[in-house]
Amino acid sequence: FGQCPPNQDCVQRLDMEHESSLLYLGPIYTLHGGAPDGFLYAPNALHEDLQQELSHAAVTTYCEAPHVTNIDSVPPKPHEQVVHDQSMWSLWKQQELDPNDNKEKDRHSHDQPKYYKTFGKLSWATTGYHYDWTKRSYDENAKSEMPPLMEKVSCLFAQTAMAVLHQQKMQEKEKSNNNGNSTSHGSNNHNQLESSKTSTDTPSFSFTPSASIVNYYNPKSLMGGHRDDLEMALDKPVVSWSLGRPAIFLLGGLRKDDTPIFPILVRPGDVMILGGASRLAFHGMARLLPESNKLPSVNPVAVASLDQQVSLASLGIHKTDLSAEEQSALQVYLSQHRINMNIRQVYPDDHHTTSQNESKWRVK
Repeated sequence: FGQCPPNQDCVQRLDMEHESSLLYLGPIYTLHGGAPDGFLYAPNALHEDLQQELSHAAVTTYCEAPHVTNIDSVPPKPHEQVVHDQSMWSLWKQQELDPNDNKEKDRHSHDQPKYYKTFGKLSWATTGYHYDWTKRSYDENAKSEMPPLMEKVSCLFAQTAMAVLHQQKMQEKEKSNNNGNSTSHGSNNHNQLESSKTSTDTPSFSFTPSASIVNYYNPKSLMGGHRDDLEMALDKPVVSWSLGRPAIFLLGGLRKDDTPIFPILVRPGDVMILGGASRLAFHGMARLLPESNKLPSVNPVAVASLDQQVSLASLGIHKTDLSAEEQSALQVYLSQHRINMNIRQVYPDDHHTTSQNESKWRVK
């Protein structure tokens, strides 16, 4: 994935030393050749049943009250109908999937109802702490519950990212000591390192998933270069996963004009983690790839196998029983759209407003 500078191999597969049911153990990759440190990519990491569960929740629950969407910030126009007894998902199915719907006739009919809340207007939804896009800040009093499924998936990958960073730091220190680059106190440092390595095989990495932004992309959508720098816990990674149509993710540097820019093909079930220095890297999203585009084939050895994928069963989550019609409708939607979920920790671990409703998952 991505594009490297000439004569450089910028993709590296990482090997995890930790063995834990609370860490992701499928293939994980990082970038070199000018990419910011700490960016991780886990291709095909989410099982199809988990993708379906997350996608269905995104179109039925995450975009409805008490969560907040971009639509809520603009009052309805006089000609728009506000529907209280039907969700956006129900209205979408009626308009897009009704076999008796004469779309050509409706297209020219002035009597066709115009609804206030539709997927055509939906760009994003927030859960947990609601980000104020106008003030560019979080309000401690403006929040909804974080979905438990989001919490579990994001914690697994966030803790994995922190474990990777910890492992790399330990390896760098050990290499420095072995090369004789330590100071006069090097022997003491080495003893402390060995002590820390033997005192616990799996260090504790806390992550409180307290806010999410769910992005809804249609074929004309894109997202310009930006960075997520307004959280107070910038030492914690952002976990992002893709559902639906494939697209090109653009990863830049710590300044907007930094080069190179790495284009990364993201497919449904892929997970990306921005931690370490990459936590403040500029990034964006190009438009969805046309359905007619033939994508590169996937090397099965390079991606997660079925037993490595994160599934509902591995998370201890019961699968929602969807009818065949509901599954079919969801597949139609996902063939036309991309859903991207980004989860982050807003406040530091010791923040006084951390509530009992915000779960703290830890590697033990």
